[in-house]
Order: sequence, then structure tokens, then C-alpha cells
Amino acid sequence: MVDDEPSIREVAQLILESHGYTVLVAEDGPEALALFAQQAGKVAAVVTDLAMPLMNGLMLVRALRRIEPGLKIIISTGRNDDSQEGQMAILKVDGYLMKPFTTRNLLLKLNQVLHPGLQDAA
Repeated sequence: MVDDEPSIREVAQLILESHGYTVLVAEDGPEALALFAQQAGKVAAVVTDLAMPLMNGLMLVRALRRIEPGLKIIISTGRNDDSQEGQMAILKVDGYLMKPFTTRNLLLKLNQVLHPGLQDAA
């Protein structure tokens, strides 16, 4: 979970851990890349904020795609910015999560990305 807002990171971590996920948190792109490198092969998905200082979400996605092209990535944002959609399509972002998100929205989106095709059976 990558977000520059501590409250969002903490709430998302609590939600995910209470539902059985192991969660790594980072406050920005460079920290996320360092964590990702330390946990090579152990990260199933990344949920990242779009607007962050130092390295925005799209820059982080580009870097992660170079390291692990098939990594599942969800972009989270509070902005309805159509100008980013083309970049997200090019980078093949797996999911999009609008803030503020609910527990249900976060869990559903993560499940859809990690287990495509199973959401219709629920």
C-alpha cells in the first residue's frame, strides 16, 4: 500500500490485515521500490496513490513494470482526471480505486485484480 497520507495507509493496512492479507506500506514511490526490491517475488499486488510527492503513481508503475511486468497494480486517487487514463492504459494498470474508498470497495477491487473471473461467482 503506497500513499503519502498516513491515515489512508493505516486504514487500508488495518482493513487488509483484518481480512488475512500481509501488507507492506510505503509513504512514497522510492520507499515502495526499496520495499519491493527487499521482498522480491513475494508481492502479489500493489495499491498506489496517483498523486504523491517525489515520484507520482504513474512513475512508480513504470518502475515496477520494468522490474516485474506482470505485477498486479491498482491505482487509487481522489481526482477524476481523464488526462491520466491514457497513461494508465499504456501501463496496463489492473484496477482503479476512487478515494475515499470503503472497506468493501478496497476488498472487491483487490479480489477482482488477484482473482479475475471469480467475482461473478460471489
